[in-house]
Amino acid sequence: MRKLSIFMIFILTTFIVSGCSGSSTTGNSNEYSEGSEKSSPENITMLTGDTGGTYYVNGAGVSELVNSKFGDQYNVTVQSTGGSLDNMIQVSNKQADLAYGPSTVLKDAYNGDGSMYTVITEPHEDLRIVWNMYPMPMHLISLADSGIETVSDLKGKRVASTPGAGVASFTDLFERYFGLKKSDFEVVPIGFSDGIDRLKEGSVDVLAYYAGAPTPSVMELMSQEEVNFISFPEDSIAKMVEENPVYVPYTFNGDDYEGLSADVQSYASSVVIFAHSGTSEDVVYTVAKTINENIAELTEMHSSGEHATLEKFTPILKNPFIPLHPGTEKYLEEIGHK
Repeated sequence: MRKLSIFMIFILTTFIVSGCSGSSTTGNSNEYSEGSEKSSPENITMLTGDTGGTYYVNGAGVSELVNSKFGDQYNVTVQSTGGSLDNMIQVSNKQADLAYGPSTVLKDAYNGDGSMYTVITEPHEDLRIVWNMYPMPMHLISLADSGIETVSDLKGKRVASTPGAGVASFTDLFERYFGLKKSDFEVVPIGFSDGIDRLKEGSVDVLAYYAGAPTPSVMELMSQEEVNFISFPEDSIAKMVEENPVYVPYTFNGDDYEGLSADVQSYASSVVIFAHSGTSEDVVYTVAKTINENIAELTEMHSSGEHATLEKFTPILKNPFIPLHPGTEKYLEEIGHK
């Protein structure tokens, strides 16, 4: 509660500052104030997501750290948006400097093949990775008394999942790697909160959602109902990750959700901060440096910060789904990471 209270104060402050000062995606004019020997800090806009989501609170933490340590150079403001696709489009159009998004969307956008997101119809080859932030795992959940305990138990069941791209993504993976044809179960395309309500009332049997952990709505569900977190076969996950490096293995445990008595094997896409290839190398270098050298402070602001370590970034660095930004490459070279 202490972490949340402190951080909510910062978020409210961010709103006030943003509302008073506005934002610029091209930097300010760096005009000298009367009697000043230094130019004003450059305004940097970071796109996140809904204010209740992990994109926003994690981004607010990063912006606070940059502003507190490099406030004489940069003024980073977070902006709430419609989410990943919106962020990708704005960054690609040079309407923002930095943004949050998952590996799946960014790979699809970079290639422009619409293999997962059919609304992406042309390549966006100007997108670049800044830093890996945290995983967004697949939550496959049923009620404890449903008898649904394995992936194969989904046959003949009603599965709630995010409308559109989320459904297309997970049903394809289930068919390719987990032994379930798309015709084996009925997909109910609804939002996460509505899906939980439908699960409790019995009009759907399973939840299948990508979300950062811990997710408050899942925590609330677990406080009201006994649930099963359904594990995926580890050998199938390994094959999927090998063939699709936009995903990583993920293990749910009691650190994610209090009450989990055993580890649950799943998979996740990687949420990263990304930028346009033309975004200032100095800006990206500063953001990368700030994140990597202040993990403890970022985690104090929100638990998702613990995942932003260089160690957890390394698998992506070995096989990046889109290119790294030159500012990130500069920082990695400086610290001797190869």
